[in-house]
Amino acid sequence: MIESGSGKEVSVRRSRRRWRSFHVAFFALLALVVRGPRLHAQTVSSVELRAAVEGTWHLEEWHENGQVLRPPQVDGRWSNHDGVVLFMVHRMTGDSVYSQTGYGTYQMEASMWSYVYSRMEAMSGRIGGPAQVTTSRIDSRSFRVSRQGSKIVLTFTGPDDDRREYDGAFYTLIQNGKVVRRWRRVE
Repeated sequence: MIESGSGKEVSVRRSRRRWRSFHVAFFALLALVVRGPRLHAQTVSSVELRAAVEGTWHLEEWHENGQVLRPPQVDGRWSNHDGVVLFMVHRMTGDSVYSQTGYGTYQMEASMWSYVYSRMEAMSGRIGGPAQVTTSRIDSRSFRVSRQGSKIVLTFTGPDDDRREYDGAFYTLIQNGKVVRRWRRVE
C-alpha cells in the first residue's frame, strides 16, 4: 500500500498523467494521419460549385513555349451559363495567328462536372496568308470536384491530366502540371 502524501504516490500519479497524455497525443496524431487527405480535398456543395464555375471569364495569360502571353497578343472568353459552354481564344505572335472556338453543353453535381463540345474549330496561319481550318467534336470529359483551401478544383485524369482551379475571380487551366491559361471573371 502506498501512503498518502508519500513520494511514491506522487510518482505514480505523474506516471499515470504522462501515460494518459501520451495516449491522448498518440490518438490525436493517429486521427490526423487517417483523416489528413480529407483535410486537403474537402467536398463541395452543388451551390458552391455552381457559384464557382458558372460565369464568363476573360483571358489574362496564355502560357506557350516558355512565354507568358497577355493581351493584346492574346484574347479570349470562357463561359458557362445555363448548361451551355462557350470557348474562344485568339493568339497573334509575330506574323502567326491562331484562333479556336467551341460550344457545347455541361452538367454538374456536387462531386462531378462534365462537358462536351458539339463543335470545335481551330484556325492557324500567317497574317495575310492562307489559313488552315480544322473542325472536330470533342468527347465528353468528366471531372472530379474537390476543395483545396479557397479553391474549387476540377480534376480530369486522362491523356493531358486536365486540372481547373477556380479561386474567387480567377480560373486557371493546368495540363500535365503546367499552367496553360489564366482567366479573370467578367463582372
